[in-house]
Amino acid sequence: MSLVWLANKLLLVNVIIVALTFAYASYSDIRIRAVSDNLWIVVLPVVASLTTARLIFILKFLPYALISLALTVILAVTLLKVKHFGEADVKALICLEIALPFHAFVSLLLASLSAFIYGKIRKTEKDIPFLPFLTFGFLV
Repeated sequence: MSLVWLANKLLLVNVIIVALTFAYASYSDIRIRAVSDNLWIVVLPVVASLTTARLIFILKFLPYALISLALTVILAVTLLKVKHFGEADVKALICLEIALPFHAFVSLLLASLSAFIYGKIRKTEKDIPFLPFLTFGFLV
């Protein structure tokens, strides 16, 4: 069993955890416009542990993963401060970045584009739940 094989299996577990978490969080965001902090308290340590183990096997990606995480946190907090994001959206984006380094930015771009198109098609001015769009961006 090679280290790359094991790293890929850890990646697969992270993808499954994030997909299930985002599905539940999206449902909650649509249904009650809130996502419990307990969800992130449970999920973040698990995905952080799996990602750390995976990056130990592939050390050359560690500096890039840390830079990507820092940029994602800065972007997410900025979007929260200018009221374009809710707290659950920030936590979801950071969770995604920790679980799958380098994927959060692309997911955010796809989510923003799909939310923009949705808003234009529906011609809505009210706030729409963003987490389902972030889930879409992650799954694509």
